[in-house]
Amino acid sequence: MYRYTIIMSAFGESLHCNTYKLQQVQTKFSPYDNGFSKGTRTYEKLEDIAMHVHYSVSLSVLELWGSSPSSHKGSSSASASEMYIDCLILHSVLETLTETLAAWSAMENFVPHPVRTLGISNISYARLRTLYDAVAIKPHVVQNAFCPENGFDSAVRTFSQEKGIFYQGFFIVKRNKSLLKSTAVQEVANTLCIDPEPALMSLVESMGVSIIFGSSNEAHIKENAKALARVKAYHDEGGHEWWRRMTESLKQTMYNGTH
Repeated sequence: MYRYTIIMSAFGESLHCNTYKLQQVQTKFSPYDNGFSKGTRTYEKLEDIAMHVHYSVSLSVLELWGSSPSSHKGSSSASASEMYIDCLILHSVLETLTETLAAWSAMENFVPHPVRTLGISNISYARLRTLYDAVAIKPHVVQNAFCPENGFDSAVRTFSQEKGIFYQGFFIVKRNKSLLKSTAVQEVANTLCIDPEPALMSLVESMGVSIIFGSSNEAHIKENAKALARVKAYHDEGGHEWWRRMTESLKQTMYNGTH
């Protein structure tokens, strides 16, 4: 369960302390009370969807900035222009296409202020194509699980690349435990003296996947960040060909089951 007010309050404090940049802040509208599965809907009928989207966005802005989106409309002050959320993400498609488009249309009303871009999460390739063709403001971000069960989301990733959509993957480690033992991951980990987990994340990142960290442990996050920086430094210092071979080796393991 998401402790929404606590999370947003913490983000707001971090922003005021310059811990995070604005372009790093995303928020989600969840049509179901348990996130993205078919649990209890947060709306009763089609006409309610826009109201719930407005409430969700207003709450996010209120928790971050202490004011509602409408209170800054038409304002030309620098502080007002700086108070925005980089990406508003629809946590999942709704039960019908009509309902999904109603939610997306309501989200579009907040672009370009206080929301800069829109995104979608937990969506199949077929539904992503349908959504993309039907909406005025195209998805800027797609967030999906990156795992064997969905073929490592190849179709969605290819479509995203073709359309200039940023693909963000989650469950990189959680659902890919077997890949930690792969030849590529082990060689990267041993060569750069890092753990297999950041080695895997680095290789996946080379495939055009922006990594969503699932850990809430600050020490763990910092350790992973240091390891990823070590990988980048090695790559920038001339390890391009070796890194290409490691990436291709991991792909072979992913799709052919060979180590």
